[in-house]
Amino acid sequence: MNQFQSAFGMHKKGVRIALTSVETEGIISQLADNIHQFHESVISLVTFDETDKLVRRIVLKIEKKDNVDRFLQKLNKSGFRILDIKEDKHRNQHHFPCS
Repeated sequence: MNQFQSAFGMHKKGVRIALTSVETEGIISQLADNIHQFHESVISLVTFDETDKLVRRIVLKIEKKDNVDRFLQKLNKSGFRILDIKEDKHRNQHHFPCS
């Protein structure tokens, strides 16, 4: 369970962004270019496509900085669809039981 929590950056403060994009070659590279352009510090990056093979789902957690709104606008312009944004202001120490 700790590996799962670590993969999502649950023990660090930051901004968690859930987004999707059309599944195409180089989409992670395009996301990395946007991250680099805005000098974002990545806490975690997880991708999956559990239901629709044409859509790539991504959960990105970054350190909070003053340029988050501009970064999100750039992601939208680059073809990413923002599903949810959540700021984790405190370290999340919740432990979720496995079913």
